[in-house]
Amino acid sequence: MRTKRTIENLGSLNKKALAKLDRFLTIVESIMTPKGVKVEVISGLRSWAAQAALYAQGRTKPGKIVTKARPGSSWHNYGLAIDLGLFKNGIYLDERKSK
Repeated sequence: MRTKRTIENLGSLNKKALAKLDRFLTIVESIMTPKGVKVEVISGLRSWAAQAALYAQGRTKPGKIVTKARPGSSWHNYGLAIDLGLFKNGIYLDERKSK
């Protein structure tokens, strides 16, 4: 069952992108669910202000750099991209933990 966050992020997408990304997500879910991994869409459409805040992170704001895309140059700004998060037992499986 998809989470509220996943449903909302999918709903924010461009309709043509949604059709393709929803099919992709269904395939990923079918592969990961038997492994006990929950797939969640953690980001969809992103405002230019939100993209600017992410771009500032690690540059003019504290934190690590999380994107190379300036506002207007991210597919997220047009509802054409998603970010997936993988969770096992409620714990986010980020890159550092999976190595």
